[in-house]
Amino acid sequence: VIFCAKLNSNSLLFSHLSRHLAKTSRRMATTRSGAGLKKVLLAGGKGFLGAAIRKQLTSTGNYAVTTVSRTADKENGVISWEMVKGEGLPQSDVVINLAGAPILDLKKPWTKTYMQECEASRVETTKLLATMASEAKTKPEVFIATSAVGYYPTSKTEKFTEDYVSSPALDGWAVKLCHDIEDFTLPASENGIRTVLMRMGVIMGRGGGAYANMKLPIRLGVGGPFGDGKQWFPWIHLADAAGLYQFSIENKEVSGPLNAVAPHCVSNATFITQLATHWWRPAVFNVPGFMLKLIGRDRAPMLLEGQRVLPQKAQKLGYKFKYPTVDVACHELVNGID
Repeated sequence: VIFCAKLNSNSLLFSHLSRHLAKTSRRMATTRSGAGLKKVLLAGGKGFLGAAIRKQLTSTGNYAVTTVSRTADKENGVISWEMVKGEGLPQSDVVINLAGAPILDLKKPWTKTYMQECEASRVETTKLLATMASEAKTKPEVFIATSAVGYYPTSKTEKFTEDYVSSPALDGWAVKLCHDIEDFTLPASENGIRTVLMRMGVIMGRGGGAYANMKLPIRLGVGGPFGDGKQWFPWIHLADAAGLYQFSIENKEVSGPLNAVAPHCVSNATFITQLATHWWRPAVFNVPGFMLKLIGRDRAPMLLEGQRVLPQKAQKLGYKFKYPTVDVACHELVNGID
């Protein structure tokens, strides 16, 4: 009797285990095939922000992400720009464009050729994807273009929300570039695709971006503000930058411009001083303005001048910032664990 009871118990256990393994196998197969998942095309998605967005979306279990890059790697979900141009836009529920040569890559001299590369890599890819999305047999639900806070002119007194309209003719190169990016999304918006214009701030996160350039001099005790440090510094933590893309996908009320910045906008000196404080270091060695002007006429104002940009629309629509203040963001940057 005892033997039979144990046999029945083992049989039941084996039966439950088999059913669990079968369910797990089916779930894994579904994930691998992308069936039932929202399909996201992430153009320029192999960079610092792109990797964070991909991780953010795939971690939910609700998205299958295909990245567009210079070279294809189909086994890892990467297709090339040439494939997109030749074979057309893959069927997608969401199209996100992050493509663009890094403007503040100081290893690149600010020549006319490189300036044109920075423009074309953003504007032409936006135009291509928006046009293809508008012509697709099954159109995406959402098209997200990545612009920047450079849409707004520099000012020490003005507060900029999404309602402000800048002048590309009067406000400089960065403003014109952002206008061009946003204007070339029109094929998508005019064909009924919900279109979001992500006006990205200065991204702060471990492993790349602005923080990667600030970290070493601050840790060595020779860091400090840019110029006089009084210019506004419209920053955002990497986690919130990625979070706002997911928020824009999932919240159907999000359309048009969206300021991707933290609510606590501070001066450049305040941010760097806070960051240095978390490292237990001083921040007294200002980087002279005349030295920064050597990086290029159009690049220097991005560091020496600034805008007080506010995330009015994101907050109004209910986005909850994970790192809303400089203090909590700097604590994570210094003490966070990868």
